[in-house]
Amino acid sequence: MRHDRLVDIASTTASSFSRHRKLYLTILVLVLIAAGVVSMVFYRQTSSREEAAVLLSRAATPEALREIYQRYPDTPSASLALISAANILYREEKPEEAADSYRLFLKKYPRHQLAPFARMGIGYCRESAEDWPAAVDSYRLVIDNYPDSSLIPEARLNIGRCLVRLTRIPEALGIYRQIIQEYPQSGYTVIAREEMVALISAEKKKEGKAEPESGEENSNFTLDAVEAN
Repeated sequence: MRHDRLVDIASTTASSFSRHRKLYLTILVLVLIAAGVVSMVFYRQTSSREEAAVLLSRAATPEALREIYQRYPDTPSASLALISAANILYREEKPEEAADSYRLFLKKYPRHQLAPFARMGIGYCRESAEDWPAAVDSYRLVIDNYPDSSLIPEARLNIGRCLVRLTRIPEALGIYRQIIQEYPQSGYTVIAREEMVALISAEKKKEGKAEPESGEENSNFTLDAVEAN
């Protein structure tokens, strides 16, 4: 009885296939075409990633790097090429072009792990152009937008430097003091302390207060002043 049922099922299937043969063949062809398209897309994507990576390893100019970004926008190399072009432009003392590249990077890749570095780069570009207020704003965005970034102490130090340029000395001293308190083991603390000593010494001279002449006494004077502030 089971054998008869299997025969009936086979007969029914064969009859159905015979009646709808064209439909089944069409579906099969479409499935094969779809599989081929998927395979081709995957191959092209893999090939594009590999080509972009090779070109990135050889690129040494902003122009070559921008071409990688434009030709392979959907590959991991595109983001690296764009920020690398910005870095080179900054080193070539072209702050406006560099800042534009950093901004484009942030626009295209706002959540990229290098986004804090791009924002910091804009700050350095604004410093190079002696646009101190804009530089302060850029560095503050690093602190506000990327609170877990390792760049925060550097951003604060840079803010202090720009505030000095703007003759906002009390604010600068506050920034340096914050670095010393929050990052006591950081190399930035050494720099912040030195900057505070220099600023306090300069302020003392403006007030007409003489400092001790000996090196040791002078060192004690400035360090005491830093602690007092």
